[in-house]
Amino acid sequence: MNPKLRLINLIFIVGSVFFAYKIYASISKPIEFNEIRKKRYERVIERLNLLRDLQVEYRKVTGSYANDFNALLAFADTGRIAIEERKDSSFLRYDKIYQTELVVDTVVVRILGYRSVREALLSGYDNVNELKYIPFTDKKEFNIAASSVERNGVLFPTFEISVADTTLFADLKDEYGQFISKEKSLIIGSLTEPIVSGNW
Repeated sequence: MNPKLRLINLIFIVGSVFFAYKIYASISKPIEFNEIRKKRYERVIERLNLLRDLQVEYRKVTGSYANDFNALLAFADTGRIAIEERKDSSFLRYDKIYQTELVVDTVVVRILGYRSVREALLSGYDNVNELKYIPFTDKKEFNIAASSVERNGVLFPTFEISVADTTLFADLKDEYGQFISKEKSLIIGSLTEPIVSGNW
């Protein structure tokens, strides 16, 4: 066989293998990243839900949300949660306008005792300081803030805890950078609305 023809065949084979790999990579990379993202989101959402539960209990005790992890984790370490018993009840109240007794429904709350925050919420955590760190990162912390918002003349405390995708997937930037959103963040709570839910 002609040496030139052999060289052309070799170039063609190498080129075919290269393009086949590129096609395979373009299909498999997004699938691989989606699997990684799913696993990381699950862990981070679990952590955010736990931090939300801590914020809710912190507010019950202090009347506002924690603005930083120092206060929140100190509460997690040494705080106590009331054990409550709630019962629906009703009573009669005299109404001057209608000049009759009306049934008024109410809820009676009785505190039975207290238990530690560690016992109630953090049974799987030996070191509460780990809660402020974003899983899968090199000790990077969640963003945390607290504020208040007025609705119909009533002031509601608010909080927000978040992590950007660019932070959560920073270690994968070289390999999967094109799939990492620069705008997306996982957020629980809101500084502008009195909610405690997440955006997922």
